[in-house]
Amino acid sequence: VFSDMTGWKEMVVIVDEAYRQIGETDRKNTTIYAERNYGYAGAVHFYGRQYNLPDAITFLDSYVLWAPDTIPRGPVIYINHDIAGLCTFFEKITEIGIVRNKYFREDGLKVFLCEQPNDKMTEAYKQKAREEKDRYR
Repeated sequence: VFSDMTGWKEMVVIVDEAYRQIGETDRKNTTIYAERNYGYAGAVHFYGRQYNLPDAITFLDSYVLWAPDTIPRGPVIYINHDIAGLCTFFEKITEIGIVRNKYFREDGLKVFLCEQPNDKMTEAYKQKAREEKDRYR
């Protein structure tokens, strides 16, 4: 459906803006996480190549099969309408931008830069990855 892809470019531009705010050293440990939406992850995969962005991770449907079992303890670029419960895992969370496109089904989608992860972040991801992947085993 075309309306699902409308707004993808705008979203990836905001993701790139977040990525460029991360220091060179920390970029190699950065995770792009699309909260339960393979469309967001697909957009980053498709348009992110021109920005040299890493692929995004999501746990929706079969995308979970490509998600790593663990992620590095580093910044997370989080794509979702709200920050959900991530504030318990990071010292600093900055809203980088909002996709504003009335033709995009996900109008109002936000991109957050989550920095200074605490010790619980990587373990929480690891547990979530295990639970999500167990659905397919």
